[in-house]
Formats: sequence, structure tokens, C-alpha cells
Amino acid sequence: MSERARQEAIAAAIAPHFAEGSVLINDHETPQRVTHERAPWAIIGTADELIVLPGESWHNPSAEYRIYLTLLDYRGNRKAAALFDSFQELRQNVISSLLDIPHLVTRIEANTLIAPYFAESGEPEPDSIAQALVIHTIDYEV
Repeated sequence: MSERARQEAIAAAIAPHFAEGSVLINDHETPQRVTHERAPWAIIGTADELIVLPGESWHNPSAEYRIYLTLLDYRGNRKAAALFDSFQELRQNVISSLLDIPHLVTRIEANTLIAPYFAESGEPEPDSIAQALVIHTIDYEV
């Protein structure tokens, strides 16, 4: 299974937790824009980290992909505590959905603190909340 296939499997697994079109696979070429109206968002990074091992006796190689998944939401009309609670519930649901797919994920870890996301200006967007997760997957069909 290729890295792109893994990313698509991740997108499919978490899609039920997001509005249609709010799960993005960022190829670093296609212009993409998130909006407050269609939040929450999931942004899956491509070509982030790769570790390839030859395996025992050089006969069973494996590739470990570390795919970045950023979860992003906006406050809307909610108070800060309600936004935080909603975000934590979203994160837990996403993690649960990923772990439900056999052989897709070997480990999930936080890569950033829960903090505001950045606006187009590069400054933190005060009405946003985001966290980047690292999803570890292993492919034995190298």
C-alpha cells in the first residue's frame, strides 16, 4: 500500500466526523482554504516522514510512514470551554475511528499542543483551535 493509499484510507476512516469536503489531503501544490463555516477540518499532510528498514536477513523490508493529521475547529458562537470540549470529543472520535481499521495505524501521538491555528497572515487565529497528530503506519509491501 502506498503512502497516498494510506492517506486516503485515513481520510475515509475519519470522514464521518466531518462535513463533506472538510477532510483535505494536502499535497503542497493544490491551493486549499479552510473556512469557519465548514469547520471542523482535518488536514492530512503528504510526504512527511518515511523510515525504511531491510528487515531480518534483508528479506522482509518494511516502510513506516509518519503521516501528519491536523485537526482544526473554530469557535463560532461557542464559549471557549464548549469549543475545547467539542475539540477533545472530535479528537477522541478520530483516534477511535483510526484504531478501528485493522493494520492501518501502529501508533498515534500528538505533535503539537492544542493551540490556535494560523490565519493567512501567518498570525495565530484567536477563534481557532488545532492540534497536529502523527499517525504511524507500517507497510510490509515495499
